[in-house]
Amino acid sequence: MEKGDNTDQSLAVEYAKAENPKSSGVVIVPKNLDVSLAVEAGKVGFKGLNITSLKRAVTIRNGQTLLNKTTFDLIGSQMEIDARYKDESPLTANFDLGIKVLDFNVQRAYKEIDMVRELASSAKDVNGTVSINYKLKGDFDQDMKPIYPSLEGGGVVNLRDVEVKNLKMLSVIGDNVGANAFNNPDMKGVNIQTHIKNNLIHVEEFKFKVSVLRPSISGTTSFNGLLDILVKVGLPPAGWISIPVAVIGTAEKPKIKFFSRTGQSILTAIYNRKINKVIREETRGKETSGREQRKEKREQEKKAKEAENKVDNNLKRKS
Repeated sequence: MEKGDNTDQSLAVEYAKAENPKSSGVVIVPKNLDVSLAVEAGKVGFKGLNITSLKRAVTIRNGQTLLNKTTFDLIGSQMEIDARYKDESPLTANFDLGIKVLDFNVQRAYKEIDMVRELASSAKDVNGTVSINYKLKGDFDQDMKPIYPSLEGGGVVNLRDVEVKNLKMLSVIGDNVGANAFNNPDMKGVNIQTHIKNNLIHVEEFKFKVSVLRPSISGTTSFNGLLDILVKVGLPPAGWISIPVAVIGTAEKPKIKFFSRTGQSILTAIYNRKINKVIREETRGKETSGREQRKEKREQEKKAKEAENKVDNNLKRKS
């Protein structure tokens, strides 16, 4: 058998093992392969996830693994993904991912999938099913875990049939206005559009029902739970008159200011993609007016939308 051309790569792996004995390392894709495989698997285990009914062709080319409209079942839901994966070193890798899923059981996902608990901590207060259409790009660390400040992208989550109970950010508003209905708002069928950039999640305004009230939510939160949210409580009739409520603090300890559009900005995390390092975690910024918040939000959403489009272009170009 003729010897392959991965000698340098193998040596790099050995050095990485010696220097980082407690790390598992990323999946290394052979650089000398150009193949397409038809994959059909009844059950696959990966990082604690039980994936079943996996079907699709996998292409390995130029050191990258490409998945095109791959379908599989995870926690009882059928998913479809387009993805690209490439290792940068034995300890780092990058990816582009587009995912679509119907009837995703929120509580089961929260209990069984680490990324859901970290990406959507408020999911613990949600029961029922959602649909997801999302695009992301980012990096993996030495243990094949996503580096959250590296994530960029966005999409839509549809709350198909859900119950939202005792969400602290809303409950604290209800406590102050004497409306217990805020502990169990009607959010069935609501579309929530978000964009992710620099460890912050920017939420487009969406409306829902609380008894006769018509509140709306928009603003920014972080993966570490910081809040800079504006809630407008729409009064009858039809919510034409609204009371602004600024929500700051954290998801676990929210603070509110009635009749105020002035929140407290969140300074973005800083991530160096070249060396795969988080230079600065996101932190609290200054109090900002509604106008300043909208300007900052537009700038961040533009950057995140560009990243989302880049995921699309990468997936199309590589497939």
